[in-house]
Amino acid sequence: MTWALQDAKNRFSAVAETAAKGQPQVVTRHGHPLVVVISYETYREKISPDTKRNIAEAFMDCPVSIDSGVEVENPFER
Repeated sequence: MTWALQDAKNRFSAVAETAAKGQPQVVTRHGHPLVVVISYETYREKISPDTKRNIAEAFMDCPVSIDSGVEVENPFER
């Protein structure tokens, strides 16, 4: 689900509970994606030393896909 920043602030418990159930939550500011809230379990899986991955690689696997309609800017292509 996508939340406007103000709505996410006002309903943070709902945002956190939904993310904790394994459904990442996208928070936008002025209609542009700002952050993704994920469960702690998902976070730990993504940064586990056993995976031999770094945080950038973990975010490349973010469940927000091209088909989701969310536009994500690549900060390395500026």
